[in-house]
Amino acid sequence: MTTRARIIGSYRSPYVRKVLACLDLKGVAYEIDPIVPFMGDDRFSETAAFVDRVLALESFEKLKPFEDRCMRTSIPRHRSTLAEMGAPLSSETLATAVPRRGIMRI
Repeated sequence: MTTRARIIGSYRSPYVRKVLACLDLKGVAYEIDPIVPFMGDDRFSETAAFVDRVLALESFEKLKPFEDRCMRTSIPRHRSTLAEMGAPLSSETLATAVPRRGIMRI
């Protein structure tokens, strides 16, 4: 019997939908546990505690300065701001100063 990934959240959440799309593309079996924040049972408290523990990991701590700075910077300046901070960036980017609408053509 294959273990299925348990996704906790609502199908209406754009974040959950992105995760489900990735799982589907990778062929990973999953099940959804539709816990509503602040209205769930004891499992919600356990999940929230898990998220707190994960966000306290060293790898996430390293990302915090980048996230904080980007939240205070306009989107067209994100790449240059991250470069100034020494973030590891790809040599090329598909970004432009003008937002794209619809499906991005590569």
